[in-house]
Amino acid sequence: MKRFLLKISLFLLPVILLIIPPVFILIKSKESFNDIDKKLISNEKYLIGYLYNEKNYRYLKWNKLVLNKKYDVLVLGSSRVLEFREKMFNNARFYNAGYTVPYIEDFVPFLKSIPKNKYPKYLIIGLDQFSFNENYKIIEQSKKKEFWSNSFQKNPNLKTLINTWKGIFNKEYNFDFKTKKNDIQLVGLNACIQGVGFRNDGSMDYGVQIDKLLKEDKSARDYNFETTFDRIRRGDSRFLFGNNLNKKAIVELKKLLSFCKENDIELIAFIPPFADKVNAKLKESNKYNYMNHIFKTCLPLFKKNNFELYDFSSPSTIQSNDSEFIDGFHSGEVNYLRMLIKMLENNSKLNNVTNVDILKSDLEKRKNRLDVYGY
Repeated sequence: MKRFLLKISLFLLPVILLIIPPVFILIKSKESFNDIDKKLISNEKYLIGYLYNEKNYRYLKWNKLVLNKKYDVLVLGSSRVLEFREKMFNNARFYNAGYTVPYIEDFVPFLKSIPKNKYPKYLIIGLDQFSFNENYKIIEQSKKKEFWSNSFQKNPNLKTLINTWKGIFNKEYNFDFKTKKNDIQLVGLNACIQGVGFRNDGSMDYGVQIDKLLKEDKSARDYNFETTFDRIRRGDSRFLFGNNLNKKAIVELKKLLSFCKENDIELIAFIPPFADKVNAKLKESNKYNYMNHIFKTCLPLFKKNNFELYDFSSPSTIQSNDSEFIDGFHSGEVNYLRMLIKMLENNSKLNNVTNVDILKSDLEKRKNRLDVYGY
């Protein structure tokens, strides 16, 4: 028996030695083997940025809403709404639940998945152009609550262990990285290594991407929007060619408008901006004509329900430019502050929960061309 156990031990030793390094990194960074529920209800400052477990964000945002008291202002949408900050809404409880609703058919299922007594008074949403493309396939069956509530992966799978080893070999990180920055707890490899992740208010800190862009570092992601231009040329990665509006998208939008009306939610929607150079490429290709019809088709539906819709697809409408963009279709915090100010100047109902004069002062005192407030 002892000999058998010895053979088993010798056989397993290489496996154990292979597992220890990535497991150490995953534990230290809290990328895996870590619960986050306590953080979501604490006042401790954190930055949560997963490198290999991005599905965890769905759970993070959903559970933040479930565990805490009702928020007055809620932001919902894809990654293109993430730069709205709590500091922009000084008269209300605010949370940015962006990144949870990638497509137009996901809004109502997400709202139905949280308790009704947690519905916000004001709901700000981003209407991504891509959902309105006739060639985008609307998912017929709505997502269920489990899509968000069961999406957290605490323990790593084999793929995560392999990717962690790759990161070690490629010198993307070593074993001596910080898990705290000043008074901010860093959770996940992206937060620890790149300074990228979600803040307590749900907004996104782009970390090293911001630093690189400010230094004109050509290694920045989508530098000069070249990656976005490639997508436009190929017609892929959400930039599918299309001339006509998706009728099913309009049906889904009407469902959202009705839901908000029935639940006394004030809806404020906007069409997110592309960089000027990206808009020029889209127009030059003559293969994205559906985008020209989104605002004029949707606006009457919003007006009928006494809701708000703003077309910010061109940064010039808010006195912005390409220098305020993170990449070809994600703009920075400064840009989002400009959008909010524009809404308020157009008598938005959001005037009830913030102050336009304070925001204009914040804009004047902004940290740089991409960040207003820092952490």
